Amino acid sequence: AFDRAFPGLGKWLVTFAAWLFAISTMITWAYYGEQGIIYIFRDRFVLPYKLVFLAATLFGAAGIDSISHMVTLIDLSTGAMLWANFPIVMGLGYLAVRSLNDYGRRLKAGKFHPHAAPPITDVVEGTDVE
Repeated sequence: AFDRAFPGLGKWLVTFAAWLFAISTMITWAYYGEQGIIYIFRDRFVLPYKLVFLAATLFGAAGIDSISHMVTLIDLSTGAMLWANFPIVMGLGYLAVRSLNDYGRRLKAGKFHPHAAPPITDVVEGTDVE
């Protein structure tokens, strides 16, 4: 689509945009992971986490040489996330269901009232508005 509007530029623009998205995603995941490590273990394991993340990034960039290896890595990663999150969902899922039911009950009872939107300057400046 970009090549139709800008012949020759589209492939470079889309490639550059995808590259920026990939880099920003890696930075975000590294940051969220580091914050999780700090929350769980304090500052003790931040450096080992960063080293493992760096090694995984290098392996992902240089060590995967076929689609089947990539699919295997994706499957293993998805499985690891499943096993890490499943106990949390099972242990805390009742809170989410209870909150959803409470919200539905209050919505049907008419307890939510529309309010005027705050001025944009208050939103941008972070002024507390009630």
